[in-house]
Amino acid sequence: MRPILAAVVVAVILGGLQLYMQSRPQAATATSYQPAKATGQFDIQVTLTFDAAPDPFAFDADNAVSLLLRLHGQDVLRRTDEVPAGSPLRIRNVNGVIAGPNEFFLEAIPRDTGQAVSQAIRIQIFRDDVQIGDQTFWSRAELGSNIVATIIVDTPNERTGESHAHEGDQS
Repeated sequence: MRPILAAVVVAVILGGLQLYMQSRPQAATATSYQPAKATGQFDIQVTLTFDAAPDPFAFDADNAVSLLLRLHGQDVLRRTDEVPAGSPLRIRNVNGVIAGPNEFFLEAIPRDTGQAVSQAIRIQIFRDDVQIGDQTFWSRAELGSNIVATIIVDTPNERTGESHAHEGDQS
């Protein structure tokens, strides 16, 4: 008798759930959000105070990055060779900049010098050759300390408005 009662209880619960799922109103389909593309020409300049070298501990040593810059998850700059200190790298006509907040991800691997010193990297963002963002990020004074950081730049759609750079997370 107990197994039959358990089967009836399960059938009532599952049947009630099925009846509810069929009789409830359907949810409206979500519309996709397309952010407006910001107008103007955007350039990025990156300057290192150290020589960057490919990560010697990378899983794929042939494609190990020395310097990586991403905008909204898309690579803007990806260097797999050594990058000398002090020479500014200018990336022109950066695509994917939207009106509103733009998040840049930065990763740099200092070449191993055997000394525990702090290193810095400066990122400058330009719109039509006018600087709209500028941040400097520092590594820890430890051996093998990479620079990993985010920078968020609020970009208005109009060229005349000012934007504000916010330092994100830094490690």
